[in-house]
Parts: sequence; structure tokens; C-alpha cells
Amino acid sequence: METWHENYRAVQHLVPRQALPLPEHLQMLIGAFFTSEYAIESAALFNPSIVRAQDQTGAPPGTTRFLMSFRATGEGHLSSVVFRSGASDRENNVTFEKQPRNRSPLQAVEDAAFNTRQFRRVLVDIGAHDPFQQMVLKELGEEFTLAELNAALDEAMNIHPLPVAWEESAATMLTLARSDYRLEIPPGMDPAEIVIFPRSENERRGIEDLRLVQFTDEDGSQVLYGTYTAFNGTAVFPTLMELRDERTIEVHTMRGQYALNKGMALFPRRINGRYVMSGRLDGESLYILESDNVLVWNEGRIAQEPEYAWELPVLGAVTAPAAVLGALCDPAVAAQPDAMIVNVGNFHCLAFQYRGGQFARLFEHHTGLLNQEGLTGWIERLADGSISHQEVFAGHGHGALVLDQAPVALDFVAVTGPRRAMLNGSRLPVYQAVPHGDQMMTGCFGLLRACADHFPNWRDEIVHALDTGQGVSLW
Repeated sequence: METWHENYRAVQHLVPRQALPLPEHLQMLIGAFFTSEYAIESAALFNPSIVRAQDQTGAPPGTTRFLMSFRATGEGHLSSVVFRSGASDRENNVTFEKQPRNRSPLQAVEDAAFNTRQFRRVLVDIGAHDPFQQMVLKELGEEFTLAELNAALDEAMNIHPLPVAWEESAATMLTLARSDYRLEIPPGMDPAEIVIFPRSENERRGIEDLRLVQFTDEDGSQVLYGTYTAFNGTAVFPTLMELRDERTIEVHTMRGQYALNKGMALFPRRINGRYVMSGRLDGESLYILESDNVLVWNEGRIAQEPEYAWELPVLGAVTAPAAVLGALCDPAVAAQPDAMIVNVGNFHCLAFQYRGGQFARLFEHHTGLLNQEGLTGWIERLADGSISHQEVFAGHGHGALVLDQAPVALDFVAVTGPRRAMLNGSRLPVYQAVPHGDQMMTGCFGLLRACADHFPNWRDEIVHALDTGQGVSLW
């Protein structure tokens, strides 16, 4: 109900003045119309992180209360952060507190103030502090809001004889300010009721893999930090979450030449007076980073490099091609030299046409834009060689790749993927691919096959394991 009230207040200015004041039941009705509920855990709840709770009030002797965070992934694979509270006793029994009925995303503080001194320091540390920025910051007080920064930038650009020369400097300052924000925790809110939902431009496709740490500084003061990955759909941004009191969470994008990729984790104390962070910047080696500023990381060294063969490569594959390759682990599919293999995924549909045992052509489309008849038509055009990239793209698909236009008889269509039922009952000769008796592991088997192809030293062992497990799950 409070959510309805909040949503009504957000659109109240649109209500005609002559209709005000509205009775409460109408306010709630309008608020309900503007409520877009989101199933935050509908896809997955995983990647936990745990710290000792700051408040141990009421904990029995030998029992420690804890706070645990989770990555919650919902519709569209959009990730947010949720929390659970619990306790662990001396016998290692773990109990979680009762889950509340409702959860609410924390709201950002409007016109949150930035510390001018800290803002300047970050600009210096990332090598972006120049005379124009000095001039702008000089006009601001000890603290400033985003609106005040915009006004100061406009004024500086208007009076400067060469405003175009400083456009990049102004953009850097705005980007830095917009990527940081402050969340307000309502009084009395239980941690399990809190949802930290993506807010900034950096986070528009998700907040991933929060790592909590209870940090104790040299003066004995404590702060709860959390490092996570902000994802905007194309790039990742290492981000720091900071909780110094029970009312406010501050979010900052980390900067510097070593603030890269995923896997950054802050040490719980300084070492030799400096902040220390571990990270896997290149996906292979473990790095140790040091800094005087917890937000800027320009110094790092390799602490551990791969030693064993299985530690060396990082091999990844897009889900759909991996599933198509995995379908070939099914003997019925592998026996078809002219196989058509279709992976109907939750969001993308990919189809491969083989000819004489060789890949001939493919197309990819958005599953949500397809129905049975539409998908059947694309598959038939893929088989007869008449499909083109232009027509798939014009139909809002990703496109097609045609290496060989020679037609292939459509006698066998192997189907896999979570939405494979779309082709059930169609006019196509559909076969449900079941590699090693486990349809849900098709993509995993495909990834193993790819490893065998890419790493000759492993090939015999992988192929032997796969080929001797026909008809039964390898696990």
C-alpha cells in the first residue's frame, strides 16, 4: 500500500487542480495504475556474500548474527541486490530470520550533495583535472548538487572564450557525478525488505556479484563496504557501495587503470596504511592492488599466475551456439550429414543448417517476435538457401550468414532450448535433441566439445568422456 502512495505522489502533479484533493482510495487506485511490479528473483537467486551484522543486540552467547547479500536475477536477466539476516551458533547451526511479505527498492536522495574536495581528488587521480575544472570547482562550495554543477558548467562555458575546447572536460565531470548516487534507508526498515535496484546509467542492465566486507580503519572506525559490477549492456564498471550509518548507502564508480572487469574484493583493513584490493583483471591471473584512495586504483601487481593446464584458458561461448554444438553430441543428430539444428532460447532463436557434414548457413532472431508459423517459415527458407541477411534484419532479427546457397532437403530438424515447444505440432520433422540423456545440459556439452577443439592436449580425454557416456548423464 505504501508503494501505491509513493507512486501516486510521483504523478500527483498531473492530476487536474480542480479534482484536488482526491480521497485516499482514488489516490491508491492511481498509484496502483502506475505500479510496475517486477519479479526480482524469477530467474535466479545466487552469489551470496556474508558479513557479521553491525547490530548484535539480543544475540545469545556463542551466537553471531549476520547479514547476507544475494544477486537476484529477474525478468530479462536484470540483476539487483537483496539481503537476508540470520544467525550462526557455536555448533555451526545457521538460521535465517523470517522473510518479510513485502520488499521495496531504496529511493535515491534527490539532489544529493557531492564533497567538492573528494570530487577534485578523484579527478586528479584519474588524470582528468585541468584548468577548466579547477575554475568550475572554485565556484562551488564545500559541497554541491548535480543541479549546481550543471549551472556552474553552463556559466563557465558561457564566459570562456573557447568553450568547445572544454566540452570533454565538462562531460567528464558530469559523467563522474551521474555515476555516483546516495540511497536512503527508511527508519525501521528490515534488511530483508531492502532491494537495491539499478539506478545509474552504468547499471541499466544490472548490479552483479556484490562482495561485502566489514572494514575497520586505523582509528577503529568501521564501515560496511561492498564491491560489485555495474553492467550497462555492453561494458562493466567496478563499483563501490558504502554504508557508514543505518540511514544512507553511498554508491561510487571506482576509477583508475586497475579498476577493470569483474572480481574486485576489498581487504578488511589497510596494509602499511594503504587500501588493498584483490582482483582478476585479465580473467587469468590474481592481482593485488594498492591505493591511498578507496575509489581510485592505479597501482597493481600480479600475485598469482596460472600454474596448471586447467587454469590457463578462459573459454566462453554464447549460449545458443554452444547448445547447437551440444546437440551434435546426440547420436541421432550426429548421424545426419544435412542436419538442421535449432536452439529456441528465452530471448534469441538461432538455427544452423549443415550440408554434407559442413556448416552452410545460419540465422538468428528474437524469440519474442516469433510464433510457430513465423519460425517454421524462416527454417524452411534456411533449408532451401533462399534466406538473406537483409530480410531477417528487416524483420527485426539479428540477421543471417549464408556460406553455401545449395538447397538441403528438410528431412530432419533437431530442436533444443527452453522454448523448443514452439515447434511442437508444426509441419516440420522435429526431433528433440537429448545429448547424453540430459536435454538441460546441451549447452554444457557443447562447451566441452569446443574445449576439445581448441585445446588439443585435452581432446582425447574430453572426447573419451563424452563418447563413453552415451545415453546416460555424465554427472
